[in-house]
Amino acid sequence: MLISSFGEDELGEVYVVDLNGSVSRIAGTAAPCTYSISPARASYPASGGNGTITVTTAAGCAWNASSSSSWITITGATAIGPGTVDYTVAPYVGKPKKRNGTMTVAGSTVSIQQSR
Repeated sequence: MLISSFGEDELGEVYVVDLNGSVSRIAGTAAPCTYSISPARASYPASGGNGTITVTTAAGCAWNASSSSSWITITGATAIGPGTVDYTVAPYVGKPKKRNGTMTVAGSTVSIQQSR
């Protein structure tokens, strides 16, 4: 390619024009994705219940969710961009009087405690 000119648009994208008049965008490196979740912990009674975690991130950022506890069931486990993760905490009748579990959502740990 024999370069004739460079240019920049209003979004800061850089373009190059070759001697044949062909215009090409020069791809830059995207900013790294950052994530925040809310809430980072929740408590449930022995009867269990449902909850939602909100994930805040940029539009093109992929993330996933998983549970390390068999009694926490996740729906909506993968997404791109901002979104939510719905989960269900199963009823608890065992011993000891409480149990603790975790989920990983967009790389962050969510702590779940359930008491009977």
